[in-house]
Amino acid sequence: MQWSKKQALEELQFFLKKWEHPPFPSPSFHQELYFLDFFAFLIERMPGTGDIIPAVEEMIELALKNSFLQICRVLNKHEEADGSEIFNLASENKFLTISVMKAYNRKVMGKSPKGLRRTDWIAYNTWLLASVFWKAFKDSYHSDVQLYIPVDEYPETPHEVLLQADYKPLWAMRLAYKSAGIYIGFDGDYITVRPHAEWYRFLKQKVLLRE
Repeated sequence: MQWSKKQALEELQFFLKKWEHPPFPSPSFHQELYFLDFFAFLIERMPGTGDIIPAVEEMIELALKNSFLQICRVLNKHEEADGSEIFNLASENKFLTISVMKAYNRKVMGKSPKGLRRTDWIAYNTWLLASVFWKAFKDSYHSDVQLYIPVDEYPETPHEVLLQADYKPLWAMRLAYKSAGIYIGFDGDYITVRPHAEWYRFLKQKVLLRE
């Protein structure tokens, strides 16, 4: 599959426009649409030549690698604390929940703030989720991709509506999110993401590296 910048933006805007007035009560696809808006934001700021898909993937991959390296710098700085759990999870592209970050920071000597900063923790989880969502969104356009859509979990919406082909990309993202076993929020064992802010932060870091 190939998309020009124009084609990608048109596809993303289709979903964003449709959900200005949601076509059904549930699911709301809140997180999925949040990241589709981010992908549109990202693509609008990229050069518009050729297939845009590899450029998006390269940018997300580079940002994720950068966030992982920053975590490694923190772990190397605090040799007195065992950071193997965080390193192993991040090496396998797994999410770092709040409990994992807190458990590590309790091992780091000194007064707070210490250890892994929230900014580095958020950056890593943001780019990892962007990678998960983008792959699911892109792959959903392949005709051989089959999804098990749990329509019974949403009794407010008729099954035939939920199964319409137009919503397959959103379902693919939803299922990938659920498969990751994570929760975005402010209580429990959660993660935090802020894609637009992390893009600006990553861009600033790239500028500093070139100076």
